[in-house]
Amino acid sequence: MTRIRDRLQEVIGQFDEVEAALFTTFNFDPNFFEENVLPTVFGVADMEARTARRQAVHDALAKIPVGVCFDASVARPGLDDYRYTAYPVRLTNAFFHPKNIMLIGIRENRRWLYISAASSNLTLSGWGRNVEGFADVWVHAVTQQPWQATDGFLSWMITHLGLAESHHPIAAFRQLMQIMNLHRTVARDPDNLTAEEIKDRHLYFPYAQSPDRKSTRLNSSHGKL
Repeated sequence: MTRIRDRLQEVIGQFDEVEAALFTTFNFDPNFFEENVLPTVFGVADMEARTARRQAVHDALAKIPVGVCFDASVARPGLDDYRYTAYPVRLTNAFFHPKNIMLIGIRENRRWLYISAASSNLTLSGWGRNVEGFADVWVHAVTQQPWQATDGFLSWMITHLGLAESHHPIAAFRQLMQIMNLHRTVARDPDNLTAEEIKDRHLYFPYAQSPDRKSTRLNSSHGKL
């Protein structure tokens, strides 16, 4: 059984440089996120000294934009003053419920977008105790369906939250997406899969798609922290 944090650590290791990271969740535990997820994103989770690990996370957040989108009904403060952006999302007569990891960065001089879709909240239970559904895909070109779905979702988030078009993690992430390749130019993705092998991995967000497309369709596996 694959642990979500182990998979995230593996994915981070495939980037030469992570440029931005976004997370979506319904329930959000900032203390768990700050103590477990952020160190994994920045490659410092194995540092034994907690003070040094926290400083390394602070230093990385000064350079790499990170945002977390979650349902506004579960908002609560974290223990430390980390410089990531929290986006509480309010919906009329509905909950904000996607659970995604989105990373963008450079690998072998090419920009890649990594997206996962899961059933797990950003909590200890979601990542460490429950058996959850999990699937992911690497995207290299703007013509790929998951790129288009993600761009539409981020555009919706900027409009729905009344955000500026720049100077925050969602906008920075979307701007990096705009300068990805138009067409796929490599035979295999970082998981060594061909375009043919991932052609059926489609991503749908209910907020930026038509009403009949309200779920994520990716080949699923189970994972824990």
